[in-house]
Amino acid sequence: MFVIKIALSLPVDPRTLTHGARMVCDEFITALARQEHGFELELIGPEQVTRSFGSIPTFTVPESASAWRTLKFEQYDLPGIVKASGADVLLMPYSAAPLGSPVPVVLFEVLGRAAAVRGFAGRLLHAARRAGAQGAARRLIYSDLPIEAANDPNILTVRPRVHTSFRTLPDPDDRSSASRRELPPGYVLAHGVSLEDVPLLLAAWTWVDGSVGDTVPLAALVSEGIESRVWEDQVHRMGLAHSVHLLKEVEFDELPALYRQAGALLQGGRSLEHQIMRWAMACGVPVTGFDTPAAADVLGPAGYLVAPGDTRALGAACLTVIVEPEVKVRLRKDALMRASAFHKGSDPAETINELLERLVG
Repeated sequence: MFVIKIALSLPVDPRTLTHGARMVCDEFITALARQEHGFELELIGPEQVTRSFGSIPTFTVPESASAWRTLKFEQYDLPGIVKASGADVLLMPYSAAPLGSPVPVVLFEVLGRAAAVRGFAGRLLHAARRAGAQGAARRLIYSDLPIEAANDPNILTVRPRVHTSFRTLPDPDDRSSASRRELPPGYVLAHGVSLEDVPLLLAAWTWVDGSVGDTVPLAALVSEGIESRVWEDQVHRMGLAHSVHLLKEVEFDELPALYRQAGALLQGGRSLEHQIMRWAMACGVPVTGFDTPAAADVLGPAGYLVAPGDTRALGAACLTVIVEPEVKVRLRKDALMRASAFHKGSDPAETINELLERLVG
């Protein structure tokens, strides 16, 4: 039987790979690996991301926080790695692709769009990624809106799906998971916040901290390294160490318990991980954030959204959810209604398999 080989390339910039983005990748890759279809995976990416998938063949590449080095990897090194691997297809889980690839490129955009990198190199990287993405053989995009046929036949919209462990039904270990980390019930969760947006989110938190910071902490899930250092620096600068708890290197299996015990998810910024908002809704957790088109499409009426950039309004929204039970109940109800189909969404493995049969088969 002919087995199709997929090379799945992950981002190499640690500023893009927040803990939230890593966990979204974890969910996606695990879903692809738990299938019995006719394809096999090889991961290409930094060890920090690939090390948790010991059973999947891996080609390790170094992290790079340089736009020039990221550009070189995506446009020059990656095609050579893919060719040497003998892969039949290159799968990119974010909006980027090499301009020249030895095999068909499939974009399955499970990760949110990263904030633009400043400077000439950043603009060149953005332009190359955009051009490469437009030249991909197929582009799969999760849609929280009613599915409609795209004008471009190469773009396919699919229903989002979340892991079945993200649900409202509590687990016996939920409380112990939070207590082990010295978190009281009803804390506010921050997850997958882009590094550029950390100051913005903490500025919003200062409005919450002044009222309930002594009893309701902000629990930020972060990775060890550049992400944790950015958070620690900003928390220290703003004098918020008493009410901001940094939870480092939380494993995927622990996420549902931490989500279920949260009183709200505080999102804010220009770059969002859509899947994280879906996890929150599936657990019945109200989401507060900025009213961007991306957030509105994912959350609909289940989000408490305010004008973009208004940190005072965002803090007030989060505080309202904490202190006004009727608002929290309404948002929870809307979230669960919207999330009711998340466990029935498109299976990534089946979607990829059907697509590969048409591309390679």
